[in-house]
Amino acid sequence: MLGSVSGCFDVEIDERVDRVDDRSGDEPSEETVTPPDERVAAYERAIHERVNEVRRDRDVDPLAYNEAIATVAREHSADMAEREYFSHESPDGEGPADRLAEFFPGHCRGVGENIANVREEGDPQSLGERVVSLWMDSPGHRENLLRTMFDEEGFGVHVADDRVVVTQKFCATG
Repeated sequence: MLGSVSGCFDVEIDERVDRVDDRSGDEPSEETVTPPDERVAAYERAIHERVNEVRRDRDVDPLAYNEAIATVAREHSADMAEREYFSHESPDGEGPADRLAEFFPGHCRGVGENIANVREEGDPQSLGERVVSLWMDSPGHRENLLRTMFDEEGFGVHVADDRVVVTQKFCATG
């Protein structure tokens, strides 16, 4: 299984999750939502379903899917592919919390992010299984994926050549 993974959770709650301080309470507007094409949607759906299977297997509540958060994640995945970097921080210095706060300040009280870069092979379910397996094999990613404070997530998949770049964004709204 070839692939790269990276997990991020910055400071504030147990020194592992970003805190977003602007709590204006604004909900994401529908204008911020960019729908994916069918193949990308199938990958994102398969990864989301697998994440929630893993959470349920460990008696952790499933995560709600938030399409506005997915739009932010898609933009990060596309940016990583287009500018050829693989990191939670963009070359401009923007991090996971910055990206969410820019699009809908105050929605998430805490954020986390996992990223992966894998070869595009097999059907959406097998890709979802590979990505989630990579994350579960890494202590930091597994911690993000199973963190009980998170209640929403969104996935951003970008396909470039034979590579699939995945960003998983977590949000704690409560």
